[in-house]
Amino acid sequence: METAPTAKPKHRTAPADISPVSANDSLLLRRAAAQIIDVLLVFMAAVVVALLVHLVFSTSMPCRLCPTSYTSCLNSSCPSSLTPLQWVLNRVTPLALVGAFAYFTLLERRFGVTLGKALLAIKVTDAASAGSISFGQSAIRTAARLVDCLPLYCVGLWMASRSTTGQRLGDQLAGTVVVINDSA
Repeated sequence: METAPTAKPKHRTAPADISPVSANDSLLLRRAAAQIIDVLLVFMAAVVVALLVHLVFSTSMPCRLCPTSYTSCLNSSCPSSLTPLQWVLNRVTPLALVGAFAYFTLLERRFGVTLGKALLAIKVTDAASAGSISFGQSAIRTAARLVDCLPLYCVGLWMASRSTTGQRLGDQLAGTVVVINDSA
């Protein structure tokens, strides 16, 4: 008894000229990766600066709550000694915020890129002229990161994914757009 040949299942495939990742998705992925690189760089720099300041000034500072020097309190049960989490929150976070504002604002104004953007071949341009951005535009973009980064940069990624030009809130407020850097 012969069996009838079975029909091969039909698989839907995309035409050859359609990329599985659109240009906007590719740019969004580059932006996310650049942001991760930049945040890690700023945080590491803030930790180094906080450690240096701590090492330079802690030996001469008296403890506020007990009669010993600050350095001897670090290894004791003095109420003024900080846990590692308290140290990060009290010392590193303010430095990271100030450092991040300077890092993003100055680099994007001067060069159109941060280190993360340069590594991923993207740059910030004026949306109207496609030229360099002003200091004001750069400062607005950077200040808006406080909203864009909530929670874990989800607001910025969501807004950029919904925009036809890939603009996050900071870009929309400042009149800027991030583009692939063809000259990189």
